[in-house]
Amino acid sequence: MTRKQAAQKRDRLAAGISGLGGVLRGSLLERTVHHSSGCAKCARGEGHPLWVLNVNYPGGHTRQLSLRPEQVPQVRKALQQ
Repeated sequence: MTRKQAAQKRDRLAAGISGLGGVLRGSLLERTVHHSSGCAKCARGEGHPLWVLNVNYPGGHTRQLSLRPEQVPQVRKALQQ
Protein backbone atom coordinates (compact mmCIF):
# COMPACT_ATOMS: atom_id res chain seq x y z
CA MET A 1 0.00 0.00 0.00
CA THR A 2 1.39 3.39 -0.96
CA ARG A 3 1.33 6.43 1.29
CA LYS A 4 -1.32 8.01 -0.94
CA GLN A 5 -3.53 4.89 -0.74
CA ALA A 6 -3.12 4.78 3.04
CA ALA A 7 -4.11 8.44 3.34
CA GLN A 8 -7.18 7.88 1.15
CA LYS A 9 -8.22 4.87 3.22
CA ARG A 10 -7.74 6.83 6.45
CA ASP A 11 -9.85 9.68 5.08
CA ARG A 12 -12.65 7.26 4.10
CA LEU A 13 -12.58 5.67 7.56
CA ALA A 14 -12.53 9.05 9.28
CA ALA A 15 -15.53 10.17 7.21
CA GLY A 16 -17.37 7.13 8.56
CA ILE A 17 -16.64 8.20 12.14
CA SER A 18 -18.88 11.24 11.80
CA GLY A 19 -21.69 8.99 10.57
CA LEU A 20 -21.87 7.11 13.85
CA GLY A 21 -24.28 9.60 15.36
CA GLY A 22 -21.75 10.88 17.89
CA VAL A 23 -21.30 7.52 19.62
CA LEU A 24 -17.90 5.92 19.56
CA ARG A 25 -16.35 3.13 21.59
CA GLY A 26 -12.59 3.20 21.81
CA SER A 27 -9.53 4.97 23.11
CA LEU A 28 -7.64 7.97 21.82
CA LEU A 29 -3.90 7.45 22.07
CA GLU A 30 -1.00 9.79 21.47
CA ARG A 31 2.06 7.94 20.26
CA THR A 32 5.55 8.81 19.14
CA VAL A 33 7.02 6.94 16.19
CA HIS A 34 10.78 6.51 15.90
CA HIS A 35 12.43 5.52 12.63
CA SER A 36 15.21 2.94 12.87
CA SER A 37 17.67 4.93 10.75
CA GLY A 38 18.05 7.86 8.39
CA CYS A 39 16.02 10.43 10.33
CA ALA A 40 17.85 13.23 12.16
CA LYS A 41 14.84 13.99 14.35
CA CYS A 42 14.60 10.36 15.50
CA ALA A 43 18.36 10.17 16.01
CA ARG A 44 18.02 13.05 18.51
CA GLY A 45 15.34 11.05 20.32
CA GLU A 46 12.46 13.36 19.40
CA GLY A 47 10.47 11.08 17.11
CA HIS A 48 7.22 11.95 15.33
CA PRO A 49 4.03 12.38 17.40
CA LEU A 50 0.76 11.00 16.06
CA TRP A 51 -2.78 10.35 17.28
CA VAL A 52 -4.39 6.92 17.04
CA LEU A 53 -8.00 5.90 17.61
CA ASN A 54 -8.09 2.36 18.99
CA VAL A 55 -11.53 0.76 18.47
CA ASN A 56 -12.49 -2.60 19.99
CA TYR A 57 -15.01 -4.82 18.24
CA PRO A 58 -16.86 -7.89 19.51
CA GLY A 59 -14.85 -11.07 19.32
CA GLY A 60 -11.64 -9.43 20.45
CA HIS A 61 -10.95 -7.60 17.17
CA THR A 62 -9.14 -4.29 17.46
CA ARG A 63 -8.62 -1.64 14.82
CA GLN A 64 -6.25 1.30 15.04
CA LEU A 65 -6.88 4.37 12.90
CA SER A 66 -4.29 7.11 12.46
CA LEU A 67 -5.83 10.55 12.86
CA ARG A 68 -4.89 13.96 11.59
CA PRO A 69 -4.46 16.58 14.34
CA GLU A 70 -7.59 18.45 13.19
CA GLN A 71 -9.68 15.27 13.71
CA VAL A 72 -8.70 14.86 17.37
CA PRO A 73 -11.30 17.29 18.84
CA GLN A 74 -14.13 15.55 16.95
CA VAL A 75 -13.00 12.13 18.16
CA ARG A 76 -12.65 13.37 21.76
CA LYS A 77 -16.20 14.70 21.62
CA ALA A 78 -17.52 11.39 20.26
CA LEU A 79 -15.70 9.42 22.95
CA GLN A 80 -17.12 11.57 25.77
CA GLN A 81 -20.74 10.88 24.80
